[in-house]
Amino acid sequence: MRTKHRPTPAIQLVGLAGAQLGCKMGWQCKPIQYIILELEYNAIDATLAFSVYPVKGALLDASLSLFSPSYDFCAKQGSTLKWDSKQFNRMPHGVGANAGYFVAGNLSKLRLVVQQAPGEMNNLGKLVNGSVEANGDRSSFVDRLRGLAEFRFVEKLEPSIVRKDFFWHFQMGIEQC
Repeated sequence: MRTKHRPTPAIQLVGLAGAQLGCKMGWQCKPIQYIILELEYNAIDATLAFSVYPVKGALLDASLSLFSPSYDFCAKQGSTLKWDSKQFNRMPHGVGANAGYFVAGNLSKLRLVVQQAPGEMNNLGKLVNGSVEANGDRSSFVDRLRGLAEFRFVEKLEPSIVRKDFFWHFQMGIEQC
């Protein structure tokens, strides 16, 4: 799990790159709406994990991505719920999603009843206790949690909902470090 004292692999990678370039990195965790405003007003120099940059032609240039996680549905073992990459075999009685993540919006577009809650453990807990029938989240988070006893009966539904490229976005030229 990510903690204040244990940065994510993406932050570690960017920190190494910054050190090699002689840039001092300072990290703050903030809601995306604040980050966008700070970018607009040049109040910050760079952001980590944006999924909107850089563009090559009309598409994102995935070769420049920092990481590309997949987002998957999961359900309790033995569920009759099936996913074919576009729709379920039947309408689930609720789908959990991490509050504020883009995937929650994607699920709403599928006309699913989406229950957003902060944190993967909260959402998987709702799946285990039957509040929702499926959960849509970043695969790497869910895979780690499935190793815990309380989530051992959670299984991933194939195929993935989506794979998304994330980039390191700079407000300034790297020569200004």
